[in-house]
Amino acid sequence: MAVGPGLFALVLAASAFASGPFDAPAVQPGSALTGLLLGFTALPAALMLLSLPLVIAYHRLARAVSPQGDS
Repeated sequence: MAVGPGLFALVLAASAFASGPFDAPAVQPGSALTGLLLGFTALPAALMLLSLPLVIAYHRLARAVSPQGDS
């Protein structure tokens, strides 16, 4: 299950992002723009860093299980 979109929605909600229709866009406070910036930059980087131990563990397990000739 993907947690990224849910976390991004939480970042937008915490930063007071106000949605609106295309015809009459809502005025965004500065905190909403900061939330967008963090949601598109810091949040994906943090999720990638959190996944690295799992990727490393998988690589080590795959190497231990595979025959000696494979890399």
